[in-house]
Amino acid sequence: MSTAQQLHGQWWAADAADRTVYGVFTLGDDAEPRLDLGSELLGFSRDSVTVHGSSGGRAVSIFGAYVTTESGIVRNGEDHRRQTVEGAGVVIGPNHVADKSALAFAEAVVELDYLTFWTAEFDPTISHPPGGKISFTVPDPLPRTASYGAVEVTVGSYSSYSGRSRFTRDDMTLPGRFKNIISVSSVELLSVDDHLAISRRLSDLVTIAMRRPAGVRAITFHETVGSSGISDRYEWWSADDLPEENTALDERSRRRINFRLSDVDDVEQLLGRWNELHTGAFYGVASLVAQLRETTTFYETRLLGVCGTLEALHRGLYPDPKKVDYRQRCAALAAIPPEAARALVIPDIDEWAGHLTKARNHLAHGDEPTERTVPEDIWYGLHERTVALLVLVMMTKLGISEHVQVKALNSGALRSATNQI
Repeated sequence: MSTAQQLHGQWWAADAADRTVYGVFTLGDDAEPRLDLGSELLGFSRDSVTVHGSSGGRAVSIFGAYVTTESGIVRNGEDHRRQTVEGAGVVIGPNHVADKSALAFAEAVVELDYLTFWTAEFDPTISHPPGGKISFTVPDPLPRTASYGAVEVTVGSYSSYSGRSRFTRDDMTLPGRFKNIISVSSVELLSVDDHLAISRRLSDLVTIAMRRPAGVRAITFHETVGSSGISDRYEWWSADDLPEENTALDERSRRRINFRLSDVDDVEQLLGRWNELHTGAFYGVASLVAQLRETTTFYETRLLGVCGTLEALHRGLYPDPKKVDYRQRCAALAAIPPEAARALVIPDIDEWAGHLTKARNHLAHGDEPTERTVPEDIWYGLHERTVALLVLVMMTKLGISEHVQVKALNSGALRSATNQI
């Protein structure tokens, strides 16, 4: 979604194709997709529907469409209505899609924030041939393919020359584009919702690895399996806010991460375990990702949130109905990471578990600060230390080595937790 577009054409409700209305559909980075209609198409209070349209030979499918504004004028004694319609997402391609749950696409190509940095460093070779021109060669890393549940995921890259593009690394700027992408392919056709869920879970993995909010930047869909075959291309335009182009990392930021894909020996194991975690401990994993994404909320709100995250993660990892108290849940999770890493952030498991249990009870009961029994200096270190412990649990479950975990604590994204002990 790099360029704003206005698509003029005819539009109709997918379940009432016999009536069409002229309108202009606007797509752009700075606004949600919006359809301005020259006449009334949908009932103002009608539940959201799928709206189809045709513009310039392209088929447009707007999912979850609903009327946001409506106006009217009286002309020649007749009431003429105008409507503005928005939706939850848009697919543009050669054919219409019935709805987001329709089984339509076997492939998707996904771009994620920070993916290019997380997966590979580009190492351009610069030469200065006669004539004053500069040439550069960028070797593409070999694609890495692994299974993620029932789909196959390939991490690949592409590069292209463009006089209007700029790729900066350290003090060198090149006129080109270098980007890593993820290709998702399935033997069976998947829906738009299926591909979106997979893409967002992969962005969650990047968030865990980078400790930065990573989102889905762009998706294209394909109907057929096999990247070497001919396949129609469909663009996905989301109603969600597109992340700003602020994913450039300075040298310090490059070090402040948890792990890189190059730290993983077995990508098949990494994605397999990530799928298992998301499947078996979904609420705990999703809550932890939310903790890493949200950093501006009131401290006590975040502390109560991470207390709930810990319990949800323990329930997902240990579904045995045997009754355990909150301190036991804390101790069980703290026993998962390697001792050398865990001890850097939580040197005394019993002490930390006791303080966190008390903090959870104080917050749940709405106790005033003067009623708390946890010392203030410990209170304001509990959130960061507990988040770091849960990230170490995730890294251990994903197969990330003790060496990489210790590095994340000594000089990476988890360093701040060790400073609060």
